[in-house]
Amino acid sequence: MQNFKTTLSKNQIEKIKKWHKQTLVQSTFVQNKEIKALNKRFIILPGVFPPIFPDSIILAENVLKEVKRNDKVLDIGTGSGIQAIFAASKSTKIIATDINIWALKCAKINIRKYNMQNKISLIRSNLFSKIIGTFDLIIFNPPFRWFKPKNISEKSEMDENYLTLQHFFKTVRKFLSKNGRIIMVFSDSGDVDFFESLIIKNNFHFKIISKKKSEGWLYEVYKIIP
Repeated sequence: MQNFKTTLSKNQIEKIKKWHKQTLVQSTFVQNKEIKALNKRFIILPGVFPPIFPDSIILAENVLKEVKRNDKVLDIGTGSGIQAIFAASKSTKIIATDINIWALKCAKINIRKYNMQNKISLIRSNLFSKIIGTFDLIIFNPPFRWFKPKNISEKSEMDENYLTLQHFFKTVRKFLSKNGRIIMVFSDSGDVDFFESLIIKNNFHFKIISKKKSEGWLYEVYKIIP
């Protein structure tokens, strides 16, 4: 794994840390509630990352554009199940994973709500640890910040020294089908330069297919291919 050291300035880091604390508070506020994302509503259990931030929404919009009818899709870190559910509106072969057992329980509730049990399979997996086979499309909304998580629920927002992100790019190629592609979202509330350097270092090409500015942060959706 590559040693991580951010090139961001002290002012940028302080701004990110302040925003990070706000997101943790906002995430807690919507627990045990039903929230709306695009044209669907999702139950959010305690300890589950809620799709109330622009990254979840802009990624879902692009999932709807990107998924093809015959695609076999892998949704990594499914959380509430939002990306898997939108993918299942286009395809019938979705595997959704998470390391957080509460996220899987939450996703199961939302999948049942939309009667998509026959389209979406849930697996508890740390990235690809329990995954077999290849996929036409892999969806991943990774944690943006490189801070150390205090518990498993914080792993949705924090990835210490980007070890998970590094492992993802080192491993993902063997889970892609011949013409497989990846769509991911990332934000400048994390270290974008390091994120893009990982893509290039692992011999992938990327194209930014969507952008959204919100509350002073830029969110971008990446289409990534070998």
